[in-house]
Amino acid sequence: LIWQLNPAATSTTTTSNKHANKNNVVVPLRTFIQEVLKRSRTTYSTLQTALFYLFRSRPEINNYLTRMQQQQNNNNNWEYAYINCGRRMFLASLVVASKFVQDKTYRNSAWAKIAGLPVSEVNAAERIFLNMIDYRLYISQPKFEQWHHLLHMYVEAKTLNQPTNLHDLSTLPF
Repeated sequence: LIWQLNPAATSTTTTSNKHANKNNVVVPLRTFIQEVLKRSRTTYSTLQTALFYLFRSRPEINNYLTRMQQQQNNNNNWEYAYINCGRRMFLASLVVASKFVQDKTYRNSAWAKIAGLPVSEVNAAERIFLNMIDYRLYISQPKFEQWHHLLHMYVEAKTLNQPTNLHDLSTLPF
């Protein structure tokens, strides 16, 4: 389970429901990403595209979350719960990238099974994410090559334990 959106559905662990809650443990973000990528057999180009979409959506997501915090009315806002969940936004970007890049792709029911979510949540996350990026899926070849180069440099630096700065990736006009 990546995250429960309904806090009322979460119960405290007691002796009688200890086994029921073991299946509802929220895995760390890194583990979730690794498992989704492994189970979906995501290609490198699809992952690159998904990461590009995430960086493209970042300003809009940050603006939305800031507005909602200022309004302090996010308790009953289901859209806020999706946008505030990094796992759901990552999954949505991966689903959208897969559908854009691949000729043959999974249905949302398969993505739901991969992520351990109901199909309705995958559908909702995809729609919300597409709205966040204003349905701008196309990436020009020069922009994608620049993105590939920046991403490759970042990964190489991390591999060599050199300091990295994610802000370097933000220099690309998304």
